[in-house]
Amino acid sequence: MEKDKTIATFFWETIVKNHSYVIGGNSNYEYCGPSESLNDRLSDATCETCNTYNMLKLTRHLFSLGPNSGLTDYYERSLFNHILASQNPQTGMMCYFVPLRMGTKKSLVIHSTPLPAVFGSGMENHSKYTEGNLFARKRRKFIC
Repeated sequence: MEKDKTIATFFWETIVKNHSYVIGGNSNYEYCGPSESLNDRLSDATCETCNTYNMLKLTRHLFSLGPNSGLTDYYERSLFNHILASQNPQTGMMCYFVPLRMGTKKSLVIHSTPLPAVFGSGMENHSKYTEGNLFARKRRKFIC
């Protein structure tokens, strides 16, 4: 169990500290490149929501093993700045990538349609907003 926690923590820290953009998302076309060179990989396909979905799950598991504010800060930033940003406020449909390249507009990203929907975890992402509230409440207990 301790070995698994060490591996998961190392992976989480590597992604968050070396491969994540300010909104909490990571990757370019679903791939991570060399550490700390995010600026070189800005495109129309940065911050794929499924990667962030998996990082949120990992963060939640790590938090259950050892709560700390670094985990909750990442969770909150990613959930509200990446996942919430992936949903079209007028239609409720989701986009796959949340591009960060200068001059790119999210409106150019193709959003899902009501039917057929093939966005998998992208649909599940939006059920996590109440989880973020739970972490925020727990975090206040640990900070105070």
